[in-house]
Amino acid sequence: MRQVVRYNLFFLFLLYCGRFFSQEINTIHLEKKRNERDYYPQIEGYFLGEIPILKLGSLDGLTTKVGWKIISFEMDYAAGRDYKNQRIFSNVIPDSIIIEITQSAMNEQIFFTKIMAKDELNVLHLLNSMTLIPIKKEDE
Repeated sequence: MRQVVRYNLFFLFLLYCGRFFSQEINTIHLEKKRNERDYYPQIEGYFLGEIPILKLGSLDGLTTKVGWKIISFEMDYAAGRDYKNQRIFSNVIPDSIIIEITQSAMNEQIFFTKIMAKDELNVLHLLNSMTLIPIKKEDE
């Protein structure tokens, strides 16, 4: 009887150790393939078409999905009867331009050109141009 108990205890011990040592830890490494749109400049996810004026003035400014830092860009927009061209050395549109657009360029195309960005190695890149149309509010 003692021997049966020992064998049972030994069998349980082996079963426990077998479970513990038989578990494998698998690491899965997924690498995302970048597509062309990851490199497009955007403002709050908008890179073409209509954009709510409040999002146009976002504090995040122009960004890319790959995390490149936008350092400058040019804007062409309607200002009354004229078109203005502004070179901005930042990734954020200044409040004065947002106010001017709100007063005279709603529903008019704004062209973002010569968009320069730095990657993680500080290499400069010229990004695709954008065309956005500011609107009063988002369609729901």
